[in-house]
Amino acid sequence: MPKEQQKRGRRGDKKRQRADEDEISEVKRQKHEDQGGGYEEHQEDQSTQVFQNEDYIPLESSRGGTGEFYGLLDEEEQAYFKSADQILESNQFTTADERLLFLESVWNEARGKELKLASSQSSSRLMEKLIQLSTTSQLKSLFEKFDGHFLSLVQHRFASHCCEALLLRSAPVVTEELVAYPSPTAPEESGVKPMEKLFLQVLAELNEYMGYLMTDKFASHAVRVLLVVLSGHSLEEASGKSLLRGRNKERIGTDYTEIKENKDTTTRSVPSSFSRALEETVGKMIGQLDANHLRSFATQPLGNPVLQLLLEIEFERVGKEVAKDEQSLFRKLLPEIPLVEGSMSARFVRGLLYDPIGSHLLETIITCSPGKTFKSIYIGELRDNLKSIVRNDNASYVLSKALERLSAEDLQFVLKQIDPEIPFLLEDSRTSVLRTLIERYHVRKLNDEEIGNIFREHFDRSNSFSLEKIFGLVLENQQNALLSERSQEHDQNTNYSHISLLLQKMLEHPGSLREIVNEAIKAASPTALVAAVHDKSATYLVQSALLCQNQPQNFRRILLQKFSGKASELALGHVSSYVFDAFWKATTDLRFLRERIAQELARDQAALRESRSGRIVWRTWMMDLFTNKRKSWIDRSKEFDALSIENGAHATASKDENKKTDLDKARERFASHRANEGRRAPKTPQKRGAEHSQVVIGESSSPRSTDEEDHSMDKVMTSTNSGGITGIEALS
Repeated sequence: MPKEQQKRGRRGDKKRQRADEDEISEVKRQKHEDQGGGYEEHQEDQSTQVFQNEDYIPLESSRGGTGEFYGLLDEEEQAYFKSADQILESNQFTTADERLLFLESVWNEARGKELKLASSQSSSRLMEKLIQLSTTSQLKSLFEKFDGHFLSLVQHRFASHCCEALLLRSAPVVTEELVAYPSPTAPEESGVKPMEKLFLQVLAELNEYMGYLMTDKFASHAVRVLLVVLSGHSLEEASGKSLLRGRNKERIGTDYTEIKENKDTTTRSVPSSFSRALEETVGKMIGQLDANHLRSFATQPLGNPVLQLLLEIEFERVGKEVAKDEQSLFRKLLPEIPLVEGSMSARFVRGLLYDPIGSHLLETIITCSPGKTFKSIYIGELRDNLKSIVRNDNASYVLSKALERLSAEDLQFVLKQIDPEIPFLLEDSRTSVLRTLIERYHVRKLNDEEIGNIFREHFDRSNSFSLEKIFGLVLENQQNALLSERSQEHDQNTNYSHISLLLQKMLEHPGSLREIVNEAIKAASPTALVAAVHDKSATYLVQSALLCQNQPQNFRRILLQKFSGKASELALGHVSSYVFDAFWKATTDLRFLRERIAQELARDQAALRESRSGRIVWRTWMMDLFTNKRKSWIDRSKEFDALSIENGAHATASKDENKKTDLDKARERFASHRANEGRRAPKTPQKRGAEHSQVVIGESSSPRSTDEEDHSMDKVMTSTNSGGITGIEALS
């Protein structure tokens, strides 16, 4: 006898359980009918219909009130919004006007259903895309629809993401209106409600519940976004991204949403009402909690990012005076500054140092705190424990942040202290401190031969510095399946990527560190280099070795010749095909090698055209032009080389300018000022004696120039003291 078809697993069990519940509810409804009750029947039928819809996820009850239910989309509406989402994702619009018309039609269809869309599992992603592509008037309309419901929406699993997108997308509009309408009442006079007031309405709705929203699973993200918008912080800074977006945050967007994003990395201009509202909100959030509660947030996954953001805002607004204000968040966390052994502040810092979550807060304190506070923390908790800190996974990142503020003498002291631990760090792939140390040696203009000698001594003693041993490369039976399996193993193990980052950092600056890596690459066999290019971690090292600045031509020629005869194999690999971009740029002055690689590709034209990676390489290298018009291909490649050299020169100049610290800029201003004063007034002989006890820098006949020099000197001293270097060193 045939058996009834049944679904296996949890879904089948839920379906059968739901059927049993329907039978029970049918009996209940029949009983209500006998008693003449119609209202109970309607309520039972409505609740059954709601919970049978898989798209519905109930709002969790909050302390601010019970969760609100906004209704469900019917099947036709779900089908329409699903198709609209697919059309936006495919981006097959011929013109921008066509896309705008389509977006307008979607918004018209969503009118009155905004709350349903935001709380729907299937349609909330569409709502986020629409927000990213919306005009200012559409954003303001959505604010009005959400008004009065923000408390429930920010605590909802899906609607909270829509609230975040709305706040982030609307933040640049505040600055635009501030510039366009200098008068606060100008937008209202024109019949348009300003975005400033819409943000203040949201804050007024959430202000009473900020104390527990900051640790809510979903609402904490929206609270952080709101604080960043009110403070005027840049929305594109790396630190801001890590505080606003979680590690598993899904990036919702399309290929053309980038045109709507704010790419300005500078601080945004915000109205004065935002500053006052932010001060009141932060004061209320901190005032509701005592020091013990605030310290407990430091080790909570949700409370810690909020504390980081509040500290950054406090340091920016108050500056050095934050250490004197006993009611500030910083003083509540660290009441005893400077640190005293055995004090509560010292124990708290020591606990944060080794905690996987609390160490992030300590990084923020070290980065943003005044110079005296940083020196107290460094001397009290870091300097005497460098060996144990550098071996710890969490504390080593805190030390990396501290290295960015140390002087040249302190950096040399750190290197001497951790010298015995460097072999252990290299073997265990804990390279964050070493990478930062190399970078800071270059910034402080120290000779990196000390680090190079230590590395070389370790590699020579252990005889382990070869690409095969470092990356565990597969050197025989180079088959795609075997390489793919090896790549998957590397995805699970991040040790190889840490080693690759360290070697890339060693290649960045000419000197002994680069020579160590170059020697290892030249000593590698062609088989090992081919395996390295197929590896996801090692391929970045090979590309960096070809593209790093001022790399000798002889080294690039030797390295490229080791790939002779392997061009087609590399072009067919998913990972190895990326190296052809480096091959093209590295052969700017080695055109005979470029033509040789192109000839190898041309011989396997059929195989390359059948592979996706091969087609990309074929198009990038203009192989159709190479096979049909060789001379035109040569002329075109020369044009590209000239253009890339010109762009590279401009990029290098701008990069070097951006790398200048405040100390470097102060030195340049002081040097130019001295040169100008020296040219402006010739030196005059001065008498030695009591009447000439004053020291004049850059002598001038004008007393005003002397004051300007003293002012410039004060700038130099201030910059050096804040950076952790003595004033005498700044002049030497």
